[in-house]
Amino acid sequence: MRFLKFYGVVVAALFSLSASAQTQNVPVSCDWEHVSSQSGPSAATITFQCEEADGSVAATRQLTYSAPSWQVSYCSISLATGVFNSGTCQNTSLYRVEQVTPPPPSTCTTPGLEVYRACGNSLASGALNYDDIVARCGSGCELDYESVGFTEMCPNSGVARSPEISIFCK
Repeated sequence: MRFLKFYGVVVAALFSLSASAQTQNVPVSCDWEHVSSQSGPSAATITFQCEEADGSVAATRQLTYSAPSWQVSYCSISLATGVFNSGTCQNTSLYRVEQVTPPPPSTCTTPGLEVYRACGNSLASGALNYDDIVARCGSGCELDYESVGFTEMCPNSGVARSPEISIFCK
């Protein structure tokens, strides 16, 4: 019975770890280079390697052309460890799966709170007291700037009209 409880705890822990892990597909950037050719009276086999910038080989592909049409009759591809292909043998789409560390949860207690609204040209002129704006959001918040667009609040100033900007806590 103790073993079953221990086993259950281990399985639950593994599930919680896997639920928080995130992955993304990262395209492999490589160039197909001719490596070798073999030919006979009724077929020819050509081998290519997909070389990355650091010289490592991400994949090797063999194409066999057969008489009388000399069209590709067979294609095989061999992938390096950790490389996957979501395309076909002749039209590859190579990628690697990489772990992504999710960003830490925000500790902002006032997300979405609009703390300031002004004309964009007044922000550029230094009229904004950044420390006051951050203090209105509270600790753990960042500022999010969004353009409201051209409104009556911001008339023409100088050579051009300035858009209205809202600043929110996030």
